[in-house]
Amino acid sequence: MGIVSSTQFVPSGGVVVAESVQPCHLFGDPELFGIGIRVSFYFQYFTAGFILLYSGWLKYKARPDDPARVERLKGDLHNLRISLTVLGLALFLALCINSTGDSLVILDWAIVSLLVLMGTLIVGVPLLESVVVLFYLKTKEAVAEIQYYRAEGDYDDVLLQNLAARRRHADTLMRNYYLASCISRNAAQRNVLLREARDDRIRMAVRSWNEYNATFQERDHHPGRVERDESDRIRNELWLNEFDLRTLQDQMEDASRQLRKDASEAESQRERVKQFEKQWLGASVRRLFVWQDMQNAREDLMPESMSAGFLLLTWTAYLAAMPWLYFRGLYNGTKPGTCDIRIPLFYYPLTIYSQGFITFMRVGAVMGLALYGPALFYSAVWYIRQGYRYGAAHASPAVYSTSSTETGLGKAEEDRVKRLREEFSTEFGDPEPPLFKAAITWYIRCIIPLWIITTIVVAELAIIQVNHIHVNTTVASTGQLIALVAALGQFAMTLWHACGPVRVRDSLFMALLECLGSYS
Repeated sequence: MGIVSSTQFVPSGGVVVAESVQPCHLFGDPELFGIGIRVSFYFQYFTAGFILLYSGWLKYKARPDDPARVERLKGDLHNLRISLTVLGLALFLALCINSTGDSLVILDWAIVSLLVLMGTLIVGVPLLESVVVLFYLKTKEAVAEIQYYRAEGDYDDVLLQNLAARRRHADTLMRNYYLASCISRNAAQRNVLLREARDDRIRMAVRSWNEYNATFQERDHHPGRVERDESDRIRNELWLNEFDLRTLQDQMEDASRQLRKDASEAESQRERVKQFEKQWLGASVRRLFVWQDMQNAREDLMPESMSAGFLLLTWTAYLAAMPWLYFRGLYNGTKPGTCDIRIPLFYYPLTIYSQGFITFMRVGAVMGLALYGPALFYSAVWYIRQGYRYGAAHASPAVYSTSSTETGLGKAEEDRVKRLREEFSTEFGDPEPPLFKAAITWYIRCIIPLWIITTIVVAELAIIQVNHIHVNTTVASTGQLIALVAALGQFAMTLWHACGPVRVRDSLFMALLECLGSYS
């Protein structure tokens, strides 16, 4: 970007005339932010937002040809990401080359960084969507259900413990009753034996000393008394034995009835605990499969590993250049007293050469590089390595990998998990409520990209208008035309893939893949 701050001579109809130029007249570099390049970015971002919105809308229609349309849109979005990555890296190299001269690099970097970095947030919308969905699932669905089932299981464990305590009490009562019964019977038998032995001795003594007289007198004066006293004594002892066991027997019978009732209740509680364990296992299995389904849904719109890695490298490169820009390149190309470069902040033109703004941007650049630079670089390298491994694994058409090999599960484990999923699928509803689906589709996929595109256009036009930047180029120039035609071609291809007819073999192929995925 050049600065003209004096009178210059311009040709007019073959006659050289003098023309007065305003003190801060800026000429923008058309190779960096010419009309063709800027409009190409706008079209590509609009195409990305259209793909995000339309692919989300197709999931609600569920027509037979929709899977094939989604697959074609995924390919278009992948190509779009590659195009944005290449164009962003090309502009970064052009910025680095222009920064070595005597140009006003601060505005070049501001406009191009806004154009590249803000726009690439659109390709991060699926990541935002997946984070929101996974956060929702983990907090509202899986964790809540598992905690509920665990709480119910703990409650039933307490009930079972109480039943076990009552059963132990009943067993103690029953054991005490039998012990008391045995003691009472043994005592009664012992008393009978002792009484018989005593009576034998008495009878033998009576017979020995005065058998006839004692017997005759006893029968003459008190006939039947001996037999009556003996029968009363035996009856009283039996009654006392029964009286001693009556209370304990009543308690034992009550405990036996309660024990039978507790046994029935314990059995029902065991069945309930088994049911809760089954539901808890179902919630765990459901969470696992919802996670997998969400991963598959996220992969529909997430960048392919290799392109995602280079996209993150683009962000890392721009982020790494920010400290140099605000420490060394801020005053590059300026002429003291001639230009006051302003950047609109919420429709308020802010002077970038104010000390407060400079300090804020320098601290922000250093902190941003220190905090996010290593993470972005590591993520970029990781994605590139994943893309390389994926390409190496699929380079040879050796073996068709089944779902068991892809998931790392054995065939038996996979069949068990599928059976569990089918068994528990009827116990739970849709993992994503319709209102939540609508919020995801219409807010994240529509409002956020629309807001980003509007912000980019308004901010760039405001910067150019506030600083009176003139870009002396036309759309017909080679650099502008190539970028614009590429963007328009991508938009036209995406529109055709979204609204055009789908070949029958494509829809049949997608249906076959879906069936293979269901029964493999």
